[in-house]
Amino acid sequence: MRASSLNLWARFWLGVSSPFRGVRWIFQKRELLIWALAPLLVSFLVFIFGIGWAISILFAQVPAWATWGALAVGAADGGLVWWLLAVGLWPMGLVASGLGLYVIAKLISAPFLALLAERALIQFHAKADLPFAFGRWMSLSARMLAVSLVKALIFGALAGVLFVCSFIPGLNILAVMGFALIVAVDLVDYSFEGMEWGLGTRWQFVLEHKSQMLGLAFSLGGLMLIPGLNMLIVPAAVVGGAEMLALSVRGPTTGATENSSSLRGLKS
Repeated sequence: MRASSLNLWARFWLGVSSPFRGVRWIFQKRELLIWALAPLLVSFLVFIFGIGWAISILFAQVPAWATWGALAVGAADGGLVWWLLAVGLWPMGLVASGLGLYVIAKLISAPFLALLAERALIQFHAKADLPFAFGRWMSLSARMLAVSLVKALIFGALAGVLFVCSFIPGLNILAVMGFALIVAVDLVDYSFEGMEWGLGTRWQFVLEHKSQMLGLAFSLGGLMLIPGLNMLIVPAAVVGGAEMLALSVRGPTTGATENSSSLRGLKS
């Protein structure tokens, strides 16, 4: 079956299944497994030590926060309002801690994830395996840093708008979908960087392959609801995103995508 004959839902499913295919490639390709272990180890250590620290902080601070909240609304300290606040602050605190730990783990593991994406692109024959050249590496690093800063400003502005929308009934569902889409684009962005693309080319790819990106966002949105899995799924999503990009810009190649011969040149 030709790729052009695939319908919208088939392309959407390609994005949904991308993290799961990433798991398969990590275990099939030893080089990818080695590079995936570093961010997995970082995520594991951050989660183990961070969640213990977060729980100790919550034990110490939740009673004080509940007292402050109860007094702010004119309720008695230790009364029903206090207990409602104390019980409600725990899940909110755990969710906030989980998000914070995810950001910290991702910042620490970012260099390893970038290398993982680059090696995956080479495995999928989307990028040549060039010898290291210090001058070229310095020039590329400076250019990619500038692109990353602009991207961070754009994502920060979008996240601020979505945060406000999350408090508006009806729009809060769209806000959750928007956050998931930002995460999906951010993880595929490691492959964009590996391809040495500028911001315009990255944005064009996202628009041309919006069905796959929405599918990936849908998959990540569900997987990251599972405690602890949000950090462990990141390396698989990075590899899956690299394969998705390779299929789109080059098409399947022998040994990399033997089960995806009909996925050449996918576009939304």
